[in-house]
Amino acid sequence: MLRRDRQIRAQIHQLADALIFALSFWAAFMLRASPQIISWLNLGPIPSEATFDNLAWLYFAVAIGAPLVLESQKFYNRAPLCPRRDFLWRLFKGCLITTAGMVLATYVFHITAIVPRMMIAFFCCISFLLVWLKEELLRLALRSRLAQSQLERRFILVGSKKEIARMHPELNARRDEGVAIVAQFDLTVNPLTELIQMLHDHSAFGVILNARHTYF
Repeated sequence: MLRRDRQIRAQIHQLADALIFALSFWAAFMLRASPQIISWLNLGPIPSEATFDNLAWLYFAVAIGAPLVLESQKFYNRAPLCPRRDFLWRLFKGCLITTAGMVLATYVFHITAIVPRMMIAFFCCISFLLVWLKEELLRLALRSRLAQSQLERRFILVGSKKEIARMHPELNARRDEGVAIVAQFDLTVNPLTELIQMLHDHSAFGVILNARHTYF
């Protein structure tokens, strides 16, 4: 169940990031074509053939490929509220590899004349900042009490006393993934009817059973 939820969450993030990278490409092109930016940075005018229509194929290639690059960097394989260092470096590498792919594509297809270099630099910076902003807004929303209560999955840890003591710290370390241990049940001491009552009392999402050395 947790793995399926993580896969669905990753697919939603990939779709959102594809839209963000597409927006970043468009924004980078508009900035490079802006007379104010050209004047401010003392840039040369973009070639007349460097139109957005001529770059449409590169636009769609970036939108589709960038989330796949992030996935290859395991950007989506993390807890929603993990430390920032766990995703910023992966995001930076993903944006850098995507940008390098754009540069390589311009040389392979001989379109360096219609893809301004500064536009590619703008794209790298804008895409990194926009995805980072999305992550920060998402973290802010997830830290709200309502979101925490909706996302948290309550489990009862079942096993012998020794096994419970061993597993509990490990599971507590995964609270950022929405796993919360709300009760413990010692199979070697307590009757099964008590476990059933605990499931009702705590409205548990499920039971984590660790009974390697327990005889039923």
